[in-house]
Amino acid sequence: MGELKYPIYSISVTWSQGDYQNNGTSYRRMYKEKVTLEQVTKDTLEWWSTYVNNHILVEGMFLKDRQLILTNIEVKYVEEESWCSSWFSHYTYNIELSDEELERSFATFVDRKLQDKNYCLMGAEDGWRRKKPCRCEGCQKLGRVLITH
Repeated sequence: MGELKYPIYSISVTWSQGDYQNNGTSYRRMYKEKVTLEQVTKDTLEWWSTYVNNHILVEGMFLKDRQLILTNIEVKYVEEESWCSSWFSHYTYNIELSDEELERSFATFVDRKLQDKNYCLMGAEDGWRRKKPCRCEGCQKLGRVLITH
């Protein structure tokens, strides 16, 4: 049986905040099925609203009190792949594979991505850095399994 692969999109968000005009973040997001760029943009706008309204800064102020102004969202389809990158981790959808099967799938993914000079594995190529697949309540709620490295 071949690996299940899912569509992955690259998302970049920029905003202004007072004198800071080019704040930004970017990330990749995996979907269980192919969606339109418009749907990914809509989901990103929902993420932005939640982020601004709920994220607390160190000083205890909400970001919504900081007058952030969304200036750009850029969404691109990247590829279909079995694992999606996150900050020093990768995730995939939980299809009830055992930890051993997930680790084997991830190792195959890493071997494949080592050939791609434009892909940053964030240390995943160092097998000793990898943790066991995470199946915590948060991951379960999202229907995902996470491997940190």
